[in-house]
Amino acid sequence: MALLERFHWMIYVLGAFLVYTAVRLAVSKDTEVHPDRNIAYRLLQPFMARRMGQRKLFTRRTES
Repeated sequence: MALLERFHWMIYVLGAFLVYTAVRLAVSKDTEVHPDRNIAYRLLQPFMARRMGQRKLFTRRTES
């Protein structure tokens, strides 16, 4: 809050970014998502998996 009070113009920058992201999501074509190609996913997976007590971030459950 202190930063936003000091740099109040950042609210407009953050708002514009959110509007841009929303428009981009709305007009994007349906594309297949590949989390293994995402750099953030690859960097965070070891930390998240350890915290969750698993080796992988996502698990696939099969019904028997």
